Amino acid sequence: MNIFQIGHLITPLVEQDNYGLVPQQAITAPNLRHAWFISADKREIALDFGQAMEWKDECKAMIYLDGIAAPITSGKADGNTNTLQLAAPCAAKAISYLSGKDWNGQSGSLIRGANGIAALTWANVPLDQ
Repeated sequence: MNIFQIGHLITPLVEQDNYGLVPQQAITAPNLRHAWFISADKREIALDFGQAMEWKDECKAMIYLDGIAAPITSGKADGNTNTLQLAAPCAAKAISYLSGKDWNGQSGSLIRGANGIAALTWANVPLDQ
């Protein structure tokens, strides 16, 4: 990321904080607010970010359940929520994203908000049963 990209990302924050701009969409990085199983057989997980989201299947390789690579077959974004489909039922208690050892440095594989800003990483967020 160069200085011009950083300036482009921070300008809306300065406008909001210093000049009272009311943004039409989120201007910050998505931050996971809540994670839970949404199916009784525990094959679907919902991730609520509190802002409009996007999903790319490249992201699934960087999600972990109880520290083990999550067996995600697919995902989708619907408003503020990303839904993950698992290959098999799961009894995991926590979910994590982007451990550092798995990111290849390519920004295309990051979870992003609809605003294009990459999501913040998280570790051992409890999965509501």
